[in-house]
Amino acid sequence: MSDFAYVENVAHALICAEAALGSQLVSVSGKAFFITNLKPVKFSEFASIILEGLGYQRPMIKLPSRLVQYIVLVVKWMHAKMHSQKLNYSAPVHNVLRLALCTTTFSCSSAQKCIGYVPVISLEEGVTLSIESFSHLARDSSFARQVNSNEYSKVEKLLGGGKVADILLWRDENKTFTCFIALILLYYWFFFSGRTFISSSAKLLLLVSITLSGYSILPSKMFIDYDAFATDLV
Repeated sequence: MSDFAYVENVAHALICAEAALGSQLVSVSGKAFFITNLKPVKFSEFASIILEGLGYQRPMIKLPSRLVQYIVLVVKWMHAKMHSQKLNYSAPVHNVLRLALCTTTFSCSSAQKCIGYVPVISLEEGVTLSIESFSHLARDSSFARQVNSNEYSKVEKLLGGGKVADILLWRDENKTFTCFIALILLYYWFFFSGRTFISSSAKLLLLVSITLSGYSILPSKMFIDYDAFATDLV
């Protein structure tokens, strides 16, 4: 869960603080207050609402937060192993991702008690106003049409429309993600395991052989004939 604050609510809180300082009924000088919309929501849900408001499709693939954290750790570890200087530039991305995966909620009880803060713009109204402010990024806007023009890029023209192009250009996200994980595992197996290429290949072939041998000795009754099962149901 994450807390968000619309800018007009922040401005309203400043006005409330100024009024409280002028009244001198409550000592608020030097105090710090958290200001939010008093309605925490999931970060992914908030981002999805913004995307839908701009006319884009809500993300279809949902990955567990633990898996995303592990992927980020693997990427950072690979950067460190390769002594890459690009890690410093990608650090803000990791920080934003870490914040998105954590619970960041704040209590506004002190602001409500001391300066009488109450949000003047609800979260739903704030989202609507924010979408209107970024209407130039909407899917049907002239800017978006210019970015998402039908003209194919050089890479798309070069790769064409085969299965390889679908994977490399993220047209089939499931296959692309599967290949990405497989490449990471192979990269680790051959380069970061500390073994030579020949020994890594030999162990990989041994693992494949054991897997195939185990599969061959399994009884056939363990596997369901789905066609026959469907026929029986009909």
